[in-house]
Amino acid sequence: MIPVTTLRKATPVLVVERIEPVIPFWNKLGVTVTTEIPDGSADDGRLAFVIFAAEGFEIMYQTTDSIKEDLLKSASVKDAFRTDLQQTTLFVEVSQLSDVESKLRGERLIMPRVLRFMAAPKSAMPIRPATSLSSQSTTPRPEPSLRSRS
Repeated sequence: MIPVTTLRKATPVLVVERIEPVIPFWNKLGVTVTTEIPDGSADDGRLAFVIFAAEGFEIMYQTTDSIKEDLLKSASVKDAFRTDLQQTTLFVEVSQLSDVESKLRGERLIMPRVLRFMAAPKSAMPIRPATSLSSQSTTPRPEPSLRSRS
């Protein structure tokens, strides 16, 4: 494999109708808003764009209205940007899945904890709206003892 030295980081930008409903979800996990851009066309204080961050983690949200207003106006290929809601699944490694589950108690679980032979446990829950978070512990399951047939 050829090393890629010019790329430094990739951060997903999730497209939503409103950003405010996802803020409490991320705050429960210790992920906070580091950058916010208000929607200049709204008079109710809603946000158009945010960056959430925590150590080693970053995710961005942008509203459909903001995409229509900003990106489409300056895009040379307008149909390259979808402005409708899109489903996204984020796979996030966590140090202890039970800690995440505890912090997200009260959130709707869409995939109960799954244990498979030789794999770390994982579960999933939705992040309002149209996004789901699939978490897997980085601590692998202990291997079962193997017995020889003699």
